[in-house]
Amino acid sequence: PVLNLGHENPFRRTMLAAFAEIAEIERQTIVTRVKAGLKAAKERGVKLGAPTKVDDDVRQRVQEKRAQGLTYRAIAKDLGLSYNLIYKVAQDMGQPSE
Repeated sequence: PVLNLGHENPFRRTMLAAFAEIAEIERQTIVTRVKAGLKAAKERGVKLGAPTKVDDDVRQRVQEKRAQGLTYRAIAKDLGLSYNLIYKVAQDMGQPSE
């Protein structure tokens, strides 16, 4: 006999529930492994994310250009960096907003 795999079939519903549970267990396993990996990396001192474009030279140049009265936009254009990055650097150094 051919199996009836229609919507009303209890066998089909049971199999779908089993597959859904297996998928949920797999997802939880992945989440646990990722969290453990991130924790281990943090303990090793690994810095995550994109490397920063800001070094001490950039900070110094931003400070000098602000002292000259240049705007954040002018500094960003001059240094070839984004306005947001220059603004963040200036704020981190305690510079007032424009």
